[in-house]
Amino acid sequence: MARKYLFIIKMGIKESVQYRMDFIWGILGGMIKILSLMLLWKTLYSSDMSNGKLHFTYEEILIYTILARALDVVIKNNINIVLPEDVQMGKLTNFLIKPIDYLGFRLFEYIGTNLTSILLMIGVAVFGIFQTKIYVHIGYILIVHILQFLISLLNSLLLLFLLYSLFGILSFWYTEVSALNRAYQVFLQVFCGGYVPLEIYGDTFNRIIKFTPFIYIVDLPLRIIMNRCSIRDGMIGVLVQFSWVILLFFLVKYMWKKGVEKFESVGT
Repeated sequence: MARKYLFIIKMGIKESVQYRMDFIWGILGGMIKILSLMLLWKTLYSSDMSNGKLHFTYEEILIYTILARALDVVIKNNINIVLPEDVQMGKLTNFLIKPIDYLGFRLFEYIGTNLTSILLMIGVAVFGIFQTKIYVHIGYILIVHILQFLISLLNSLLLLFLLYSLFGILSFWYTEVSALNRAYQVFLQVFCGGYVPLEIYGDTFNRIIKFTPFIYIVDLPLRIIMNRCSIRDGMIGVLVQFSWVILLFFLVKYMWKKGVEKFESVGT
């Protein structure tokens, strides 16, 4: 079983090499987003607009911006786009007759396809933080924090994949989901902390959002690695995050079964 999925990862790596321009444009797009956000924060902090209400120093917000965009590259996947296409074009049939889990295939294919981008963006993030010497503003990071971050990073990848899978599964019942898909992506980016830290939205918002899985996609891993939560709070956060992964896994499994049944009944 492991050998089969390793083969899928290798296929994804070969595919990424064949489409070098997509890789280059993707990296450039990510860097443009980072620069745009950094200019925005510079404008805010150079004026009186922040007025101490952002809960972050200028250096901390720069670190958050770099890490958030790097994390976006690491965990982002396209199952919400590929699955509807496979359903509408009938390609899903080719997977259903094979002894392989479709969603598992797409997950490991994504890892292989984006492995080069992931490694490069991690390198860019580390270089940017250390080159500007703003890392000193997050304090001393314990090994425990690093381990918690790595676990939360894996959970984040699975969490976002499951949330996108849920949206993709809607294509079994609805033929046109592309417009809603774009809105769904922006929604997740905003409410998971992909653009700005969730702390900025205020206490009322954060009390509500903590009952959803969104806060555990970007906000939790970055709070851990930036030393903005205690070891105890980080551990609790990782456990809650993993609970959401388990819950969404069974929900996706149930919805997938119902969707495939509808797909096969229409096909016959």
